[in-house]
Amino acid sequence: LLDLLMRTDLDPQQARYVETAASSGELLLHHVSDVLDIARLESRYRVADRPFDLDRLVREVVEINRAPAEAAGNVLTVETDPLDGALLGDANRLRQVLVNLVGNAVKFTEGGRIDVTARALSRDADGVEIELAVKDDGPGIPEARREAVLERGTRLDEHAEGHGLGLGIVR
Repeated sequence: LLDLLMRTDLDPQQARYVETAASSGELLLHHVSDVLDIARLESRYRVADRPFDLDRLVREVVEINRAPAEAAGNVLTVETDPLDGALLGDANRLRQVLVNLVGNAVKFTEGGRIDVTARALSRDADGVEIELAVKDDGPGIPEARREAVLERGTRLDEHAEGHGLGLGIVR
């Protein structure tokens, strides 16, 4: 809603207030998410097996990240394979993984392109194997650090915000 408000005619002072509220809300959300992520990692979390719509999930994550991506001068695209019916799985875990991946792409890409895709790799009587991919024009992860970056508490840039939990959760 703050993003929608920012798109209206506001005087400069109002615009600053709305931007501050939006960035404060994002920061608070990240901190709460970090605390919840730690709690989930430390508990024996069970993966849910419920119906969900992959296209909707992916598009929602992209829309959540659209304003910060565009503020950094990025073009954010999404492409999904049409899948008949709902998938069974843990939409919350999948959303969490995708939020972390897209969020990192937005955080480390400036004036570039971020492409989010979801496609079916195979389909058979047992189910559908899907691939979620986030490709960006950011600096990338150095080859020597690619495995380490999936460990909890690891950050490539010590000056970056966050606690290094996001990609640990992805793993």
